[in-house]
Amino acid sequence: MVLVMHDDIIVLVVPCVTYRSLADVMFHMISQNAAGRTALLIPLLDVLTNVFACEKYEKRRGVLMHHANLVWADAQRHIGNDSDLADVSCRNSRLRRTLTDGELGVIGELGL
Repeated sequence: MVLVMHDDIIVLVVPCVTYRSLADVMFHMISQNAAGRTALLIPLLDVLTNVFACEKYEKRRGVLMHHANLVWADAQRHIGNDSDLADVSCRNSRLRRTLTDGELGVIGELGL
C-alpha cells in the first residue's frame, strides 16, 4: 500500500495490486455466482485454458491453477447431472493438457 501525505495528513491511499489479488477478485466473484451452473463453469474453464496457453510465468500459472482447481471442485460438489459434469470434466482435462502440453496439445485434441 502506498500512502501519499501532505502536511502530515494522508491524502491518498493506493493499494498494491498483485497478479494474485487481481485474479482472486475477478474469479471469486464469478465462481461464487457460477456455483453448480454448467453454462457458467464451462466458459470460465475455457477462459482459464486460453490464459494458460499464453502465460509463461510459473507463479502466475500457479494462481490460475488455484482458480481452476476451485472451479473443478465446485463442479464436483454441485453438479448433479452426470452429462453436465462430464462436459465440465472434459474442459478441466483440456485445461490440464494445456498446462503440460501448451496450446498445441489442445489444438491436436480439437483436430485442428
